[in-house]
Amino acid sequence: MTVSPPALHPWPWRAALAVLLFGLVWFGHRTGFNGHVHPDEPGKVRQILEGRYNFHHPLLMLDSVRAVTAVAGLDDYDSIVLAGRRVAAFYAALGAALLVLVTGRLYGPWPAAAAGLFLLTSPQYFELAHYFKEDPGLVCGLALGLLAALLYGEGPGARRAAILGLAAAVAASAKYAGLIFLPFAVFAVLAARRPRDLAMLLGAFAGGYLLVNWPAFLSAEAWTRSLGNELDRLAATGAAKKRDVPHAAYLEFYWRTSPVLVLLLGLHVFHLARRGFRLRPVEWIMLLLPALYLAVISCTPTVTQRYFLPVGAIFACLSAAGLLVLLPRRHGRWWALLAMLAASVWQGPALLAAARAFAHDHHTEVIRYLQTELPPAAFALIDDHRELEGAPETGPRLERRWIKPGESPASLRTDGVTHVVVTQRRHAELMKDDKRAAGLDDAQTDAVREFYRQLFAEGILLREWQRGPNGYLQASFRIYELPDGP
Repeated sequence: MTVSPPALHPWPWRAALAVLLFGLVWFGHRTGFNGHVHPDEPGKVRQILEGRYNFHHPLLMLDSVRAVTAVAGLDDYDSIVLAGRRVAAFYAALGAALLVLVTGRLYGPWPAAAAGLFLLTSPQYFELAHYFKEDPGLVCGLALGLLAALLYGEGPGARRAAILGLAAAVAASAKYAGLIFLPFAVFAVLAARRPRDLAMLLGAFAGGYLLVNWPAFLSAEAWTRSLGNELDRLAATGAAKKRDVPHAAYLEFYWRTSPVLVLLLGLHVFHLARRGFRLRPVEWIMLLLPALYLAVISCTPTVTQRYFLPVGAIFACLSAAGLLVLLPRRHGRWWALLAMLAASVWQGPALLAAARAFAHDHHTEVIRYLQTELPPAAFALIDDHRELEGAPETGPRLERRWIKPGESPASLRTDGVTHVVVTQRRHAELMKDDKRAAGLDDAQTDAVREFYRQLFAEGILLREWQRGPNGYLQASFRIYELPDGP
């Protein structure tokens, strides 16, 4: 026997506002770490400084930061990267607040509060909200789309169809992956049996997407070439963190992150089954959108936890809805509180580690050590041209480049080099016999590998920073002093 969907609950405005305000502080705190630790941030800053686009992503995030920096009159690297991180924090906070609105409207105040708690205590959500990256914007766009689908389902019409189309355009303008929401927006219109609203939906989507991304259409060749390169990179094999497809890497990651949320998600699906899956269109979207997204990323060989962020954010809300199974039972509120506490406590250690990482990044500590602990006449070679950018020109002489085949610690000493800074990105791949250094053949790689063997054996290790949980901020570094003679 099936039943109709339960009545909608009052809008949880207070809970959403509390999540928004707390999220702005929580995600926006400690965003002043070294501006070069994340490999993707320097390129975004250069695009703003140079007034160009590389079209690796749609333009919502980049143009949001352009607008902020233009209004504030920011024109230097550090100020722009900080603005980018704070814009990302804003999108993360707004996305969480919108998801709380949708969850509370559908399932009530307890799931609304739980959704906010689960999102704010998510280590992954917290970390990715701190980088000048598009992922928080994608979550915000998808959350806006869910809210628009909910509103359209409550009162279908041309005006709300246009709002739904604009929300889909925001999601697609955050990342190319956001295009996945458009067919679900079409589903919401067809489920309301108003095919005449499709033209308004698609027109609003096209207009909104063009409004944000018009530079891409003016540079269609560069745009399509960049998009093709991104897709090729995503599907390429042989690089680090790549697997055969399909794979269950993301399911394993989610289970390890919070099995409590997985169990609550199971309770929610059980509850929906008891309702005979008589769901509103927006509920179907909340179920099928993350499931389809998960299936897509599980069929790509590239594995990175940030791709899971939209899935994890929506799953957190569905897990919060699992409290509806507990609340009607005896002492249900206490059971619900216990489940919320257990989920948050489980995520606590990883969340604390993420917060500590943003307060103590290794890049800043290495630069400070080079400036204060080495003699002014020292000449330090940093073995990767991408590492420790932005170091002040005062203090010892610094040079960033890869070790060349045929070089040795003795030859560097002859050239005046007194210290070598060994970075994680370079030596980690070279010290593995099955890895080849980029741009070098096997013989050249072996020659450079031999340099590191000699350095580790003959050099004087002055200081070492071991890799921490956050590989960006807590990268591995070693500082060696070269011996004076043979």
